[in-house]
Amino acid sequence: MTRMWKTSVALSLLAALTACGSDKKNDPSPTTTAKPTTPAPTTPAPTTPPPTTPPAMPPPDPNSPLAIIEEPGDASCFGYRIERGGAVVVRPKAVAAALECPIVPPVLTPKRDAVVLFGGEELSYWAPGSEPKRLVMFDPGVEGVSAPTWSPDGTRLAVVVKGTSYPEATRLFVLTLSATGDVTDKVKHDVAVFSPCGSVCTPQAVTWKDAKTVEVTTPGEGEPGPVKAITL
Repeated sequence: MTRMWKTSVALSLLAALTACGSDKKNDPSPTTTAKPTTPAPTTPAPTTPPPTTPPAMPPPDPNSPLAIIEEPGDASCFGYRIERGGAVVVRPKAVAAALECPIVPPVLTPKRDAVVLFGGEELSYWAPGSEPKRLVMFDPGVEGVSAPTWSPDGTRLAVVVKGTSYPEATRLFVLTLSATGDVTDKVKHDVAVFSPCGSVCTPQAVTWKDAKTVEVTTPGEGEPGPVKAITL
């Protein structure tokens, strides 16, 4: 009897232990939920703007008028450059030399498509893109030249010259020019000066009174001489 009771108790304990183990297997273990992570803020990389290319300047209009720009030189003279549409015009060596410290400044043609300039001992006509054309060759020993002056109709050019070759006269040249700067006619007059004065003569000048009359201011010592009118 006692033996049977012990056996029964042992079986009961075994059943209880078996049931407990079964419950643990069937009871799911609690799961751990991962906490959401906040990504670290990102700093955008600095961006360098692409280099900007300035727009190309259009070439100057070949038909735009010329301009004469004065350039300071040394203490005793001025130089000049020729521009078209704000751009410097390429010039031959002879023209560049004539624009450096000339006796008289260059002048434009009435249409502003060419330049008349004095260089060496000659007066020249130069249109960009071509070689200069000699208008008149003066005698050696030029002491002074007036600024070339156009007639009212823009077809003739007048200039007076004072030189050692004719110390007692002022020489007037009136040139008739074609549209391309060719001399078609030349008139020359010698006008007696007010008084021989050599290198201290006041500058001579020439003006047009009308289309057929030129007035020449003769040089004089210390002051201009009288004005003399010449009818062509």
